[in-house]
Amino acid sequence: MDEDGCKIGQRGLIKILKAHNIPIKTNSDYIKIYHCNEDKFSEYDKFSCYWARLLAADGCVFSRHKNGEPTEFTIGLKDDYDTVKGLQNYLEYNGKIYEKKSDYDDGITYTLTVNCKAVVDSLINNFNIVPRKTLIYNPPQSIPENLQKYFLLGYIDGDGSLTYYSGIKNHVPEWKGFNLNITGTSEMIEFMRKVLNKPNIKAFQRRPERHKNNWTLNIQGNEQLYNILSWIYDDEEINRICMQRKYNNWLILKSQIEEKRKNEK
Repeated sequence: MDEDGCKIGQRGLIKILKAHNIPIKTNSDYIKIYHCNEDKFSEYDKFSCYWARLLAADGCVFSRHKNGEPTEFTIGLKDDYDTVKGLQNYLEYNGKIYEKKSDYDDGITYTLTVNCKAVVDSLINNFNIVPRKTLIYNPPQSIPENLQKYFLLGYIDGDGSLTYYSGIKNHVPEWKGFNLNITGTSEMIEFMRKVLNKPNIKAFQRRPERHKNNWTLNIQGNEQLYNILSWIYDDEEINRICMQRKYNNWLILKSQIEEKRKNEK
C-alpha cells in the first residue's frame, strides 16, 4: 500500500522502485538449488569437444517459455548411465539424473536436465548447438585441428555404431568383420570426411523420398577402421569417459588386427 493506504500493483511497485534507483532482483539473482560449472564449454579442449558433440547428437537446448531464449539443455540415453553420469561429473552438477523404465522392453532411459544459461550460450556460440538442430546441424569450423578427433569421438558415441559380424576368413575361426555407421547432416558428414582425409567414403541419404538432410556414412574394412580408430582412441583420459560398449568393440578389433599382424611376421 502507498502512504494513503491504497493498494499498489506489481507494475506500479516496479515503477516506484526504478524511480528511486532501488535494485530489483530477478529469478537469476536468487540462490539456485542446483549448481554447475558455467565455464565448461566456454573454451575448446578435448573434454568440451567430446561432451559438446555428444550433446549435439543426443541432447538439445531449449526454453520453457514460448519464443524465449534457450536457457536449459537435456540429454537422455537408454541403458548408458555411466555416460550420463560422466557428463554430470564433468559439469560439476549436483542435480539429479532421472530414470525411466521403457514401456516396450527392460531398458532404462537416464536423463539429465540442466538449467544454466551461461552453459547453453557457450554450447550455441562455440559448438552451434541450437534448438531443433537435428536436420540443420553444422559443425563449427573453429575447433582446433588437434582437438577435432575428440569431437569425432563424441559424434561416434552419439550418432554412430561400431558393430561386427562373425565368420571364418582365410581359415581363421571366429574372425570378425567390423562396420562403423554414422548418421548426421550432410554438413557433419563432410566435416568427418575432411578431418579423416577420406573424401571418397560414400554416404547415402536416409529415406530420400522425405527430402530430409539426414545421411549415413558407412566405413568398412578392418584395416581401414583400425587405422582410423587407433588415432581416435589414443587418449587414455578420454577412453575412460567414452561409451564403453563401443570402446570394447574397438578393443576386439584392435586385438584381432594386432594378432593377425603378429602372425604374418
